[in-house]
Amino acid sequence: MIPPSQTDKNLYFGDLHVHSDLSFDSYLFGNRNTLDQAYAFARGQALTTLAGEVMQLSRPIDFVGVTDHAETFGLMDVCFNGTQLPDSLNAFCAGFEHPSLQFFMRLRSFGSA
Repeated sequence: MIPPSQTDKNLYFGDLHVHSDLSFDSYLFGNRNTLDQAYAFARGQALTTLAGEVMQLSRPIDFVGVTDHAETFGLMDVCFNGTQLPDSLNAFCAGFEHPSLQFFMRLRSFGSA
C-alpha cells in the first residue's frame, strides 16, 4: 500500500547546475544546446549531442536550474551571427571552434578581471 502524499515531506530530484550554449566553458566542450533544449531535456525529451549521440534521461527530473555564466553572454552571438568582423576578432572567435587550454584560460580570465 502506498502511503498518502504529504506535500511537506515529498522528495524531489533535480539539477541546479546546468549550462547551455551561452556559457563559454560549456560551448568549448561541445555543448550547442539552447536554453529551451536544456529545459526540454530535463522534462525527458531526447537530445542529440554535437557528436551525434542521442541522450535521454530514464525519467524526467522534478526541477532544473540553468545557471549559465554571465561573463561572456552575447560573445557567441557576436562571433557567429554572420556579421563581418575585424580579422583580430575573427581569430579570437575561431578559438571557440578549435579550443585549446590557452583559449579556455583566456576566456576564464574575463570573469576574474
